[in-house]
Amino acid sequence: MGNIKSKIWQRTPGGSEDAEIDPVEKKKKDRKSIECEVFGFGDEAAESAAAWKDCRKNPDHVTFIPAPEFGLEHLPPDYREVPVLDFITAVSALTVRLRVDVVSHKRPKGYAFAENRGSRVPHVGSGLVRRASVGQGPCPCRTCSGTQNSSPSSSPKWFEISVGSACHVLYNSEEALATRVDFFYDHEHSRKDGQLKSAKGFQVTEKDRKSDVCFFTCITHDEGLFTRLQSLLDRFESCRKNLPKELPSESLMMVVSHPHGQPKKITVGELVKHKVIWAEPRALALTWTLLYRADTCAGSSGAPVFEISSKTRYGRNGYVYSVGTFHSGWESKGNHSVRIHSSYSWESIF
Repeated sequence: MGNIKSKIWQRTPGGSEDAEIDPVEKKKKDRKSIECEVFGFGDEAAESAAAWKDCRKNPDHVTFIPAPEFGLEHLPPDYREVPVLDFITAVSALTVRLRVDVVSHKRPKGYAFAENRGSRVPHVGSGLVRRASVGQGPCPCRTCSGTQNSSPSSSPKWFEISVGSACHVLYNSEEALATRVDFFYDHEHSRKDGQLKSAKGFQVTEKDRKSDVCFFTCITHDEGLFTRLQSLLDRFESCRKNLPKELPSESLMMVVSHPHGQPKKITVGELVKHKVIWAEPRALALTWTLLYRADTCAGSSGAPVFEISSKTRYGRNGYVYSVGTFHSGWESKGNHSVRIHSSYSWESIF
């Protein structure tokens, strides 16, 4: 879109002259504790690089390991086992970047970006592929539905990809239609070498504001992308089941995200606090809140977060405990403190 800079004009209190408000800065100020990166209307790669360079939360980003370089040496000594590394890399392979180009008018007052309803200033977050399936019937995407007849036999082959993220990143189907999902953005040169694949969002299928969870679908005609995602989902499930039987009771926290919209990074850290609000029966957790020290930045909102431990929680029996949800934000108690509110686990997601 070039270097177009939109402007908002607003009358100054008690004055007769209009004041100029930069809509990009206005949206950035509306982030509060959430961690979406906000871009302007210039070159995306340049804006992302500038945001990375100017970051104040983690100026050196030393703990953010490029996903392709993550190895056993980056894990705490007690967790340096190949199956643990395999599980983390399996999660990484399914992690995606979201670019949302509109803020819905239906975001409620007081909610994230509510002061920017109707804005077309883009924001960026992260997410995770949930499943991939062959589409049934005529393709519902805008291009096909606007040109094809109603006969299923005339519809091109299409595939549906389900993605999970934080609800504050992508709120409803209006925003889903204005969202681009980037798969396999692992290197700066991923687009040039053809590794990066993209798909347009379609519709929200599930969301929970309290848990800050949203699931939406993408439509694609790229059979190669579908086949690759199916293989990676199978690998994730296999790696999850193959986690070691003996792990420390102290939880390992891991986050895979696209900080500042950059290529995929992995961070690990310790669990600081775990709070559960129980449902009935008590064996099922309704909501949990996690505070952890795996570093995050703007752009990490919606990233997959996993707690791995041998400690039994929620009345579950077993020797390996792993649960995941999506990064929701950070608190001012410490540079590395973040929180998640979720009633979902990967056992219900996959």
